[in-house]
Amino acid sequence: MTLAESKVLTLPAFDYRGFSVPAIELQKELHGYLNTGKPAHELAPLSSPTAWKVALYHVGRDLSYGFDGAEKLPETVKQVGVLVYADCQAKKGIWDCHKDVAAILDSKATIPGSLRPGKDYVVALFYQDIQGFKEKSNELEIIPSTDSRKQDPVKIWLQPGYNRIIVPTRDGLYSPLGTPIESLPEGQDEKAEKRYSDAGLDYKKERSLSFIAYDGLHVADSGSSEHGGTLVFHLFNGPRYGSCSSSSFLASRSLSGARRDSDLRTYEDGLRDGIKQAEDKLNRFLYGE
Repeated sequence: MTLAESKVLTLPAFDYRGFSVPAIELQKELHGYLNTGKPAHELAPLSSPTAWKVALYHVGRDLSYGFDGAEKLPETVKQVGVLVYADCQAKKGIWDCHKDVAAILDSKATIPGSLRPGKDYVVALFYQDIQGFKEKSNELEIIPSTDSRKQDPVKIWLQPGYNRIIVPTRDGLYSPLGTPIESLPEGQDEKAEKRYSDAGLDYKKERSLSFIAYDGLHVADSGSSEHGGTLVFHLFNGPRYGSCSSSSFLASRSLSGARRDSDLRTYEDGLRDGIKQAEDKLNRFLYGE
């Protein structure tokens, strides 16, 4: 069966630009549960971690620009990357809730051993790949990941604010977690355009915004729209928020289809092979090293 005929796309594990993605199965329609009005706490466990979508977006984007590295990836990964990138470029106004949640802390909070990257950064507790939520005393509590390495949240720096322009850094636009590394306040398009140009990217084509709340617990979601840009990042909707434009990015871990370069690869293999690159990038993001 060809990619065009398939409804479920099976991808081998791959590592790219600091992202480490396990072997996954992706529904070809990409977005599920549209027009259902399901709240974020119900959509999140039906979706994928933010980083999976961001990684595939980068694959498709880099192929379109002819950047080195993407061409060496498995053929299926390249084909799906092109599909995800084209979906984002279509700017349909669809917002995928992801299996990641952030609790944004008080502005005085710090990360031990890490300098604040700028005065407008705050600390957030980022829970990766959660199982979902449970109701307790009329409050929603996070059910952590089944992966023991992700059960405790990681402290990260974020820049809260709305309509902030995500800009390229030496490590790209997004951290290995799928969160923006740096953004500029609304209105600084001239400065932002130069940053994109220096990175070899078309600003009008790639420009995206971030919307991050100043406090509270929020489910990560990503999407694209004519007003927001190509790959927009949101952390301002609480777990009970829902709208007809909300959906799930339909990808899940696969026990099959893990072959790459004729070798059977597991999730752990993918993590181990990419760990040095991912750790270096994440350390620079978290600690400025």
